[in-house]
Amino acid sequence: MIYDKLGMRPPRTDWATPKVFALWWKELERWSLEFNRLALNSPDPKKGRFSTAELGLLIADLENGWSPKCQERPAYQEEWGVLKLGAVSFGIFNPSENKALPSRLKPDPRLEIHSGDVLISRANITRLVGACALVSHTRPKLMLCDKIFRVVFKAKSPILPDYLVEIMKTAHLRHQIENAVTGTSPTMKNITKTSLLGLVLPVPPLKVQQEIVDMVNHLRQRIAQERKIAEERQFQVTREVKEMILGIRPVK
Repeated sequence: MIYDKLGMRPPRTDWATPKVFALWWKELERWSLEFNRLALNSPDPKKGRFSTAELGLLIADLENGWSPKCQERPAYQEEWGVLKLGAVSFGIFNPSENKALPSRLKPDPRLEIHSGDVLISRANITRLVGACALVSHTRPKLMLCDKIFRVVFKAKSPILPDYLVEIMKTAHLRHQIENAVTGTSPTMKNITKTSLLGLVLPVPPLKVQQEIVDMVNHLRQRIAQERKIAEERQFQVTREVKEMILGIRPVK
């Protein structure tokens, strides 16, 4: 321990400086660190080069389905089923997340899910409210539940389904969604149809929307390839270490 001439220990100078972020009081919409960090870092599309519009002006409607009392198991292939929230919660449509409709209940074919549908959850924990997924393929006889909206596009839509799905995942849209959630239960928040239709998003020309979607898909394919290579390398390293421990492989 080092002391000065008066026998006093000098103050420490190696304390770690805590990380902080700052924003104007008028920008503080909620007492949530993560929410306000997101608000501070979210880009404002109104300052970009593309025009913006409310979702309600870009689509024809949002429709939701029916949630009868179902069986606890998934529907068999020949049975009708009703989607669960898990079918869209993680941004990729999962048709296995469903419950079998009891045989005593009559299905509603108008609520059947089809390839090309865009689905948006209206209820869940906060970070999963507004989760959006494109139905690229699905089995028949699956119906929309009342906690999931289906986007009804206009005949001459100014927005591509794939682009809508991607833009709904961005920080700016997530900020708007989380600012609009309601409900007292921490495990089940909701967003109204009116709030979703009021979301403001950038609307590039259709050609640019398609270019953005193509680029995102291309980058995701590259990520998947890199992940596969990494997993194969990890397996190889684990095998080599095991062989060195057993004396099968020499230690270099």
